[in-house]
Amino acid sequence: MRLISWTKGLRSLILSCEDEQSLAKVHALMILSGHRGNFNALLIKSYARIADTVTARRLFDKMPQRGVDVWNAMIIAYSREHNSNEVLRLHRQMIAEGVRPDSSSFTVALKSCACLLDLRLGEEIWFKAIEYGYKYDAFVGSSVLNLYAKCGKIDDAATLFDEMPKRDLVCWTSMISGFVRSGKPLKAVDIYRRMQKEGVEADGVVVLGLIQACVSLGDSKLGLSIHGHLIRRDQPLDVVLQTSLVDMYTKFGNLDSACLLFKRMTNKNVVSWGALISGYAQNGFAVDALKMLVEMQSSGFNPEFVSLVSALLSCAQLGFLKLGKSIHGYIVKRLGFDQVSGTAVIDMYSKCGSVSYARAVFDKTKTKDLIFWNAMITSYGIHGQGREALLLFLKMAENLNPDHTTFVSLLSAFSHSGLVKEGLKWFHLMRNDFKIQPGEKHYLCMVDLLARAGQVEEAYKLICSMDTEPGLPIWVALLAGCYNHGKLLVGEIAAKNILMLNPDDLGVYALISNFYAKENNWNEVADLKNIMKHSGIKKIPGYSAVEVKGNFHYFLMEDNSHHQHKAILHFLDKLDHEMRFMKHMGNPAVLIAFYITISVVAFVISKIVISILLYKRWKRKQRVYEDGFSGGKIVMFRSSTKESQKSNALFKKTLRLSNKDIIGRGGYGTVYKVMIDESTAYAVKRLNKGANDERDRGFERELEAMGDIKHRNIVNLHGYCTASHYNLLIYELMPNGSLDSFLHGKAMNKKNLDWPSRYKIALGAARGIAYLHHDCIPHIIHRDIKSSNILLDQNMEARVSDFGLATLMEPDKTHVSTFVAGTFGYLAPEYFDTGRATAKGDVYSFGVVLLELLTGKRPTDEAFIEEGTKLVTWVKTVVQEKREELVLDRNLDDFPVEEINSTFNIALMCLEPEPYKRPSMADIVKMLEQVKTSEL
Repeated sequence: MRLISWTKGLRSLILSCEDEQSLAKVHALMILSGHRGNFNALLIKSYARIADTVTARRLFDKMPQRGVDVWNAMIIAYSREHNSNEVLRLHRQMIAEGVRPDSSSFTVALKSCACLLDLRLGEEIWFKAIEYGYKYDAFVGSSVLNLYAKCGKIDDAATLFDEMPKRDLVCWTSMISGFVRSGKPLKAVDIYRRMQKEGVEADGVVVLGLIQACVSLGDSKLGLSIHGHLIRRDQPLDVVLQTSLVDMYTKFGNLDSACLLFKRMTNKNVVSWGALISGYAQNGFAVDALKMLVEMQSSGFNPEFVSLVSALLSCAQLGFLKLGKSIHGYIVKRLGFDQVSGTAVIDMYSKCGSVSYARAVFDKTKTKDLIFWNAMITSYGIHGQGREALLLFLKMAENLNPDHTTFVSLLSAFSHSGLVKEGLKWFHLMRNDFKIQPGEKHYLCMVDLLARAGQVEEAYKLICSMDTEPGLPIWVALLAGCYNHGKLLVGEIAAKNILMLNPDDLGVYALISNFYAKENNWNEVADLKNIMKHSGIKKIPGYSAVEVKGNFHYFLMEDNSHHQHKAILHFLDKLDHEMRFMKHMGNPAVLIAFYITISVVAFVISKIVISILLYKRWKRKQRVYEDGFSGGKIVMFRSSTKESQKSNALFKKTLRLSNKDIIGRGGYGTVYKVMIDESTAYAVKRLNKGANDERDRGFERELEAMGDIKHRNIVNLHGYCTASHYNLLIYELMPNGSLDSFLHGKAMNKKNLDWPSRYKIALGAARGIAYLHHDCIPHIIHRDIKSSNILLDQNMEARVSDFGLATLMEPDKTHVSTFVAGTFGYLAPEYFDTGRATAKGDVYSFGVVLLELLTGKRPTDEAFIEEGTKLVTWVKTVVQEKREELVLDRNLDDFPVEEINSTFNIALMCLEPEPYKRPSMADIVKMLEQVKTSEL
């Protein structure tokens, strides 16, 4: 009876284990009690269930007799790890050892074949399943359907599907997804309708496939119907479904619905943001796309590939070269550069007018596919560099065969360059030598080439020779040529065909109206205006955009919203009077184009005038500043002829400091970067004199504290200057800025720190503070330890800085009574109560910095302030609730768990409420040195 009770207890104990640690303890107990052999099968299945495949496999290999349930446990475990090859190897071994596979065995094996796209092996396993009597098994059948669909054999999948006597939801899902993936969306919709007739309820995966089918078909009504069906059924929508609906609406051009749905999403992810940003960019709303990118970063999401490529497309549409360069740099640093992103970057540079940058990107990319070559050929074509495009084409043809798109890019380059002979030659070579039949885009390039050159009759003959009906762009290209070269007869033919193909487009009417106006055919112009009036066609206003000093400015016709519109209109009015006086009115089309261009030019000129006025204002301030330094002299601590020369140069540089030189703000002063020459730079802190007595005391404290200090983890003070109105402190410049900028900088500038770098910074800062507390005589209490006061040199070594609040303490004293000063979130709790500055107060502040390194959060994060808490309280609460995984910075991808835990414990010791319980900085250095790291 005891044995039965013991056996039941062990079995339930094993089944209750949810992690490796608890199961390992039970396993050890079984070994000690001698019950190991009786429970090997259960142990293997349990280890496999909690994803400890290594231990499960070790027990599995030692087990002499293994049933199908044990084999399945191992096969499923490897399947969860996406180790398809090992799944198939075990499946073959199981059959070879005479173990009869069941439905689960075949289902998982077929799934692995689908993952590997191995149709041959999948069919072998399917035939073996039929041999074992699983032909009509629903699970096996759905796996075969999925295999056929993923391997492009959708017709075979359809035949099998029709033969199945029973079909579960997975079978229907596999067919719908398979038809969508195979480019047969209409059949996917048919399958869904059959599914409805048979009374099978669709789940989220089915709906996802249907949405993709609607997008492929361009059927907006069906898409709306599916969304309405989901709402009526009150079906909960996860983030994947909601994102797919957003993408669907953007593909249909319904951005209002897409934006509304996006705003209602409670759980957005980077894919959701990317779908909306891409939708804006693809529909021509470039400004909105860029605004959404900024909003995405403000919401704490790092842009992924789709969002950034869409942003590049928007920059190309607007001609924003500077922003495009920034995005290019972001992609290289954060995501890695490949051919797909390279193609988008080349397109952006070429459309922003910088073909040299595009070529530089092209040359630096080692592996180039056909699409990449096509992008660069197109870039040359946009800029009218047809001969360069041809040379690149010939170089490409040495290793790659050109396709339809390549010849479109090449012929377009000839068209923009006016190379008629070359265009005709390569058009015929494309057909005769490369055996590529011309499509509509090829004909469009040739018609445009001939029409631009005035050969409109030849262009019309080419159109008449086409095997298919010419589309609207071809007739528009012909009409443009007729307009430019005064070819009335052919132009009228083109105009009539354009009106037949697109009678509702205002741009078409404007083009034809301008053509008739140029030929003085005012009757036709009047008829066109009447048609437009009665049909209710309205003009959609366009806008011009210009980037000035990183700011974007937009101009609409009769738009008074710009803050400088009065100055622009005044300038335009002046130009208008001058044009009328000089009788340079020109024809209406030229005048309209000139007005649009001149509005942008007027704005730029007004900005130049404002810049000159600002410069004069700055010069006046500079003279005041120079007067403030009258009688001043710089003292450098290392006196030599070379240092003396540098101090003279430094003094001259300080007279020309401006806001653009500011690199930070420290205690009681502003810090500037001063470059002496290419190899010498300083960080200069300027403190106004006399305006605040505390500023003068801050200067004296900092000079007194730093004068004799020389330590690898403390910023070196090189010298100082006292003048009539200002004091200067001259420090060595830290090229990598502060720890604060690395952890909490803006999204575009923020840099990720891996764990070895964070550990190195923590240890360096601790050594610097320990030196101040224990080795300096008198001892120095910093009083303002925080991440922005920990600077990083060229080797990412930590340097403690900013001693404006520092206090000196004799070795025989335990504290210094002073006013409360420091930074909220870093101050020790006892400091507010007693006003006593102690070394343990610096220890507390260092503990907060350690938490910043571990969590990536500011002590004064807005979320903490809104909740009435702070970083320290939040961390302690989460640790008490045993939810430590929520605390760690999500930017830490790979880290040793034991080292993280040890550092957390050190931080919590530093943050003890009672000062006497906190360790000294010397002890903290020893504890941190005992934290082993693999890479420093």
